[in-house]
Amino acid sequence: NSHIHIGLSDHISFAMKKVDIGIDIVNPFLNEIQTLYPNEYMIAVKGTMLIKEKFNISLPESEIGFITLHIRSARVNGEVAQSLKYTKIIKEIIDYVQRVLGTKKNQKLVEYARLVSHLRYALDRIENDKIPKNVMLESIKSSMSEEFEISKKVCEFISQKLLKEVCEDEIGYVAMHIYRLRQSY
Repeated sequence: NSHIHIGLSDHISFAMKKVDIGIDIVNPFLNEIQTLYPNEYMIAVKGTMLIKEKFNISLPESEIGFITLHIRSARVNGEVAQSLKYTKIIKEIIDYVQRVLGTKKNQKLVEYARLVSHLRYALDRIENDKIPKNVMLESIKSSMSEEFEISKKVCEFISQKLLKEVCEDEIGYVAMHIYRLRQSY
């Protein structure tokens, strides 16, 4: 997307000014951004290395996350606001799931990455009215009943944020990922 040239340049310029005058850049979504967009994150890391080399300004890791969102948006021909919207929703969901399960965020766990990744694609499916068929739904409801209840609350939250209904099949898939995450601790 050619719009990245203006948007990203403007963003980097502003970030460099903030760093230069000593303003902290805070990114509460950094873990989720790293997990959701690992390829774009690595590109952003390389970009900040070039900035350091050319301008002798070290952008903090939190800023690398924001640059990642610009790169991601350009790659999918979308808006930064959409990527940020999904990232915010996923962070709130992960925080909720971690609280309910009594666990700490561990982005190195494969199950954590799978849940985050599934949520990203689920948000896209829900917004675009794509309904997955979950042939394991009845089994999930009976064998993972606690996780299914957690998932129902998660999907109610998603429904409120996206103003779309979440089908029971999707609730089952989210429950399965929550179950796997719980088993990994």
